[in-house]
Amino acid sequence: MYSYIFFKNKSVVPVIRWLSFSFVLSGFSLTAMSLLRREMRFKALAITEFSAFALGSGVVTICCAVLGFGIWSLVIGILTQQAILLLISFSIVRHSLVPIFSLPVY
Repeated sequence: MYSYIFFKNKSVVPVIRWLSFSFVLSGFSLTAMSLLRREMRFKALAITEFSAFALGSGVVTICCAVLGFGIWSLVIGILTQQAILLLISFSIVRHSLVPIFSLPVY
């Protein structure tokens, strides 16, 4: 509803709804990427980000565009890029996925 008011175009609403999942995926990969930065593993960080960008935005987006997906090729490419970033970063830095609810820890 708000995207329709802002953009004055009803066809934008499903695109923005699907793109909102990229924030969820990037949130899950944020811990692993931050741990890589804290450990100063910049080579692994650069390889991870470049690989995710090349595969997601490069390969997937272009293939979908050639197949005629239109604007959805960009959406699929961005979501694929975030998913690949999540998988690669978590495979490099294995961290606990269980939230800690203990106050002394914080």
